Amino acid sequence: DVQKRHRVVKLLGRLFYSPTSNIVLTFHAIFKEWCGRSIDMDTSIRSTILSCLVNITKNTAQKTGCKHVREEASAVLLKMISSDPEVDIRLLGIHSICDLCHAKPDLIAPKLLRGIGKRVESKNKVE
Repeated sequence: DVQKRHRVVKLLGRLFYSPTSNIVLTFHAIFKEWCGRSIDMDTSIRSTILSCLVNITKNTAQKTGCKHVREEASAVLLKMISSDPEVDIRLLGIHSICDLCHAKPDLIAPKLLRGIGKRVESKNKVE
């Protein structure tokens, strides 16, 4: 059921990116499984995952012990902006990451920025 999956993904995403919680560390295995939804067949679920991953990148910057979480989030974001079947998802990812980079440049991994650069060079000039 798509609606049920979407509600669960959205709730877990909010819990994972909460600035006052360490749930992403406590339940790291669940976080990794949740990241697997980045290839869900439903566009709204992938869009929610993408937005939550950007918030996780932003909100875990000051937390100790979250470096591996940010690295995993960056890897999933890179995969999404590189190979998501929907151009709208790729564009949302590029714009969201660039907005975050503009506000806080030190939060974005260099590999992720290079991935965005490659998308900008792509044949599809919309990106």
